[in-house]
Amino acid sequence: MTAARTMPIPTAAEVEAYAGSIGFKIDGGYFLDYWEQRGWFVKPGIPMRSWQATVRNWQRMEKARAGGSTAMPQPKSEADIRREEAAKRRNQVIEEAAGRCVAMRSWIKAKMPCPWSQDPQAEVDAEKDKIFDHYGQKGADDLRAAVARLEGKQP
Repeated sequence: MTAARTMPIPTAAEVEAYAGSIGFKIDGGYFLDYWEQRGWFVKPGIPMRSWQATVRNWQRMEKARAGGSTAMPQPKSEADIRREEAAKRRNQVIEEAAGRCVAMRSWIKAKMPCPWSQDPQAEVDAEKDKIFDHYGQKGADDLRAAVARLEGKQP
């Protein structure tokens, strides 16, 4: 295991001069105060190894806040991932229900007996109720739109 490298603490003038050399304007005193209050640790138990790299990271963060594209994309939180998966599953359930509704409605329109259901209209109503119970009015509206799209009646 290697020993932690001791980094010399810069002066405010050194920070400002380095930042200027890379085209970044920074308040050196603020930078020093910020890191001094944190004991020059980037994470608990992990000392800063390069104040120059930290200045470059501050520059990237400032560009990202200003709408630049140099920032690394932030990793998604587990909650965001679960929300996205739930939304995908919701859309899949609604699309499948819409497909079943369209199939049943085709038998109703043809006025022919449906080979897999005694009462196709009851099946359509059951699909609508199931979606409404699980996803509320928004889900029912999305189901209605999906059925219209599948039947070629795009609003």
